[in-house]
Amino acid sequence: MPATLGKSSQRPLQADTTGDEVQRSVMDLLSQTRQRIEHGFQLGSAEQDEVVHQTRVDMKRLRALWYLVRPGLNKASVKKLHSSARDVAGALSGQRDHAVMLETLDSLDIELPEAGYRDMVAMLGEQFQPSDNRAVPLDEALALLDQLQTEVESVDWPLLKRDHLLQGLIRTGVKGEDLGRLALQQSDVEALHRWRKWVKAWMYQLNWLQPEVDKRWMLRLKPLGSALGRIHDLDVLVDALRPLEAQVPQALSRAIIEEREALLEQVSADAQQVYAKRARRRAHKVFRRWHKASSNISQ
Repeated sequence: MPATLGKSSQRPLQADTTGDEVQRSVMDLLSQTRQRIEHGFQLGSAEQDEVVHQTRVDMKRLRALWYLVRPGLNKASVKKLHSSARDVAGALSGQRDHAVMLETLDSLDIELPEAGYRDMVAMLGEQFQPSDNRAVPLDEALALLDQLQTEVESVDWPLLKRDHLLQGLIRTGVKGEDLGRLALQQSDVEALHRWRKWVKAWMYQLNWLQPEVDKRWMLRLKPLGSALGRIHDLDVLVDALRPLEAQVPQALSRAIIEEREALLEQVSADAQQVYAKRARRRAHKVFRRWHKASSNISQ
């Protein structure tokens, strides 16, 4: 796969991080995102789906970074950064959500009647309304990316100090830990979805620091985020097919329920490992290792 289609390479922050250093890493990611979108206009539909997916992932990376740096920046500036990154991702949401729902439906190991399958595919199209002209959302995302870059350039980055990143890392970890406790008690759609977002944010924040700093723990955190993501996809699929509820085969409903229950068991076990050490302590440990590793690199 061409580099312009694959994952962006995050420019890890160094231990002597300043606001200007963070800005350079942000601009580097935005440059990769722009190149991917511009290249996307020349591609077929399947490759454009990957452009859409990776662009939305980049916006999640940036929003995780905004949470990381929030303690050291003006609140209004951070709010604008979040809004601009959300707008870029939102321009592509119809395309991506539709593709994910088709993948989720097809991934369920169930033989569906041809007519029923067609009805479900049509319903997913109505629910998510992907653009017939795939260049349109890419055009919109490119224009919104310009606005995001303008917002990044207007931030008073010198206000940001290294200790602010520790505060942001702790806040994100504690938020995920608290939401996880609540979600495991309730196991409802909204609680699990909120938990998933903060688990993913913490994972992306670790990648902004140094992905190799605490690799063993990272290998525990990633499956938790993936399992929560799969639960979310199943829940969204159920909701999207609700207008066809009477026509959805019992075998499909049963397969979704059984997989969701198995995933909840996995999530509970993963969470016990991820939060075996309280999030605040884990954040301090990661931060110390990041500082030491980055200092050794710079020497």
